[in-house]
Amino acid sequence: MADDAELYIPVECALHSLYELAIIRSTACRLVWHSRGEEKRNGTVVPLDLLIRNKTEYLKVRTEDAELLEIRLDKIISFNPL
Repeated sequence: MADDAELYIPVECALHSLYELAIIRSTACRLVWHSRGEEKRNGTVVPLDLLIRNKTEYLKVRTEDAELLEIRLDKIISFNPL
């Protein structure tokens, strides 16, 4: 992935726990994030898993259109469980 080369900034433990709880409960969430091209995106997603690749953490989500995305945790601007 192209954005793996950017320096990853770890997220706070409390925020990481919020992501884990949403995954366990299959809670739909309103998410705003920067895509790989730094385009600001937003949508309702269901968090599926947390992944670590090359010392970078990702949130795997399913969008309303059933698209599967892996979003770097440090690119998430806001995360609001519904």
